Amino acid sequence: MSTITKLQGIVHEINRQYDLTPKQIVELVETSKFELKIPLQIFQNRNLGIFETIVKFMHENHSLSFIEISKLVNRDNRTIWCSYHNANKKVPYKFKPKQTSETIMIPIEIFSYRENGLLVTLVKYCNQELNLTNSKIAKLIDRNYKTIWAVSKK
Repeated sequence: MSTITKLQGIVHEINRQYDLTPKQIVELVETSKFELKIPLQIFQNRNLGIFETIVKFMHENHSLSFIEISKLVNRDNRTIWCSYHNANKKVPYKFKPKQTSETIMIPIEIFSYRENGLLVTLVKYCNQELNLTNSKIAKLIDRNYKTIWAVSKK
């Protein structure tokens, strides 16, 4: 398969998944404004922890290697491997989040900062950057309001 054919396939897949035109895709790549994001709704799965959810989604839905994920989230690649295999045992199917105009996307890079736990990081980002209330966050990620409230105070 030629490089052009592969590239056309990638553009088609990006177009299908994210509803971007080929021109928009080229503009994103040229301006380097593209940042890897994950839908907030994937955290609704209570069978997985926050980190397991991130790793599973990045590996299966974005086809990233464990090493690539480890660089993005500032963790050891062995930790990524272990988290993925634990997550895959708990949830053996691929996430299929529905992308709508109202889907809230979270940049993966926020999880690379290790000052706080992952749930704290997620809640603070939603509070400060997206101006979401604690009750809205709790609803969106299917967690108890009191848990989100307590985490937001850290």
